Amino acid sequence: MAFTIDMSAAARRNLDAAIKLEEASRQVAASYLFGIAAECAIKAMISELGLSLPKERAEDPRYAHFPELLTLLRDQMSGRRSGGLLRYVEDQNFFQGWSIKIRYSDGKNFNSNWLKSWSQQARDVVGLLFVPIQFAMLILIVEKLARVVAANLRP
Repeated sequence: MAFTIDMSAAARRNLDAAIKLEEASRQVAASYLFGIAAECAIKAMISELGLSLPKERAEDPRYAHFPELLTLLRDQMSGRRSGGLLRYVEDQNFFQGWSIKIRYSDGKNFNSNWLKSWSQQARDVVGLLFVPIQFAMLILIVEKLARVVAANLRP
């Protein structure tokens, strides 16, 4: 049976499952799915923006996972302004420490602070997929303005 690829739908489905696991105190499984949801959201944005992608699979971000996914995008997007996507690609804290290898983990060295961070980050990036692009850009502008104002208010 063939499955139709729909990264936006996959992002939402994995986010919903992660939230349910988080509520059930299944931290490691929830963290894994929060990462998958965020990856799907980033890959959906790649498709929506129509970025030209490399022919070599090893350099194609659609086949990569965090943190390599962000590194590949950072390298390929230098100098571009690509709305919400660039915001996440340039954020050094975005899914910091997350790895696809979590799925193989025994869960013993898990840090619950990771779950808090990844949960919020996944909700943010997946949420952007369901906001009209003009509104998403307005949100980014307001956030940047708030950072500028806050920086200027410091003594």
